[in-house]
Amino acid sequence: MSINVNIGNKIKDFRNKLGLQAKKLAEQINISPSYLNLIE
Repeated sequence: MSINVNIGNKIKDFRNKLGLQAKKLAEQINISPSYLNLIE
């Protein structure tokens, strides 16, 4: 379970460094924003 938490945190940190909103990243990788929120 801790591996999943680490991956989610890394995705969120990377997204923030790029200045992307979660909705925009979700559109770019073709998933729903709510699913991205679950991952993060």
